[in-house]
Amino acid sequence: MPIVEITPVGKSERCEVRPNGAIHFTQIVINRTGWRAGEQGDHLNVHCLLTDGALILLFAKTSPDQPGFKLHFLSRNTTGGSGGELRCARLATQILRPRIALPIRDIVPIFLEKEPYPYQLAFILQLPDWIESDFSQTAAETVPNRVIGVYALMTNDRKIYRYGEGVIQTRMKEHLKSAEHTRVAKRFAYFTMPEKSDAELIEYLLLLRYKQQNSGQLPLGNRITA
Repeated sequence: MPIVEITPVGKSERCEVRPNGAIHFTQIVINRTGWRAGEQGDHLNVHCLLTDGALILLFAKTSPDQPGFKLHFLSRNTTGGSGGELRCARLATQILRPRIALPIRDIVPIFLEKEPYPYQLAFILQLPDWIESDFSQTAAETVPNRVIGVYALMTNDRKIYRYGEGVIQTRMKEHLKSAEHTRVAKRFAYFTMPEKSDAELIEYLLLLRYKQQNSGQLPLGNRITA
């Protein structure tokens, strides 16, 4: 049986969405985003990517003259409070409950860089089912022509080697021409997206999440231009 580390609550980044739509951020998340909670707290906009099985929440601090959800303290103490809570009942009733069971715990927060998107934080709550095959010319011929989406090259034991986006069959055939890719990657998985911009955003978030979970390193295949 593997040894599992139990992270103290105060040191965890994992977030939560409650059944009433309240979104809980730990103090580590508040610190990393630079947001301020409490009576003089910031206001945040919440954006949703809802398409073809994807459910992603994106958070951005608003400017003082724009509306947004008030960021309250998650818990209060003698010095004010810690953590953060957004109260978004309509998010739960109109967006989340029809698509996913609540509460959602242990959400991995993805911290966005300054460019190219105007958000500071993202939650990937759901992705479409991955369609998986061998990484081979034969399998490439079974991929529908001209469909756009997100894909992953993986090793035999399904460790991520590369994330990408674009016209799936075209990108798969291009990667099969690389001896470096075919030496390591043995499995291929993808899901389709109706818009290239959606695929680009999801690829970006998957790469950021991988980096944040792997000491700032991209997947090996993403360090190779091909």
